[in-house]
Amino acid sequence: MTIREFQKDYGIPADGEPTEELYSRLKITIAGIAGPSSRRRHKETPKGGDLSIPKLVQQVIPAIVTVIGYGSNGKPGQMGSGFFVERSLIVTNFHVIDGTRLIKVKTYDGAFNSATLSCEDQSRDLALIKVGDQYASRRQLSISKHPPEIGERIIAIGNPMGLEQTVS
Repeated sequence: MTIREFQKDYGIPADGEPTEELYSRLKITIAGIAGPSSRRRHKETPKGGDLSIPKLVQQVIPAIVTVIGYGSNGKPGQMGSGFFVERSLIVTNFHVIDGTRLIKVKTYDGAFNSATLSCEDQSRDLALIKVGDQYASRRQLSISKHPPEIGERIIAIGNPMGLEQTVS
């Protein structure tokens, strides 16, 4: 795929120029957390796609974390959900860690771990944060390269504003 094709796929002006937005989106795409694919156009079937909601939640919830952003005063500020996409990489919303001095992650087992910002895509409100390998998760979630279809069943599992293990 050329830079111009990549830019077109992401709605960036397709001029082939290396902009900060292009750089951020490339980092996220390379990390495997977002973006359309020019090679795979078929619909992916997630593992456990035919599971009951309680069984699906049991499978997924160990990969879900609470992300806490601490301000310069050392007190918790923003709080939100995140999930492991690789052993030590977590996807969260950028607004959760925006302007924070310290990022901590509370894992499913209740452990608190420090994290660092790996890359961000502010326009899509996405951030990739990293915890040390000693805190890595054995459970990771994969991300579909295709958006859900209209009318498709969607389940949201997370820890919004610290309310842990919510399902809607």
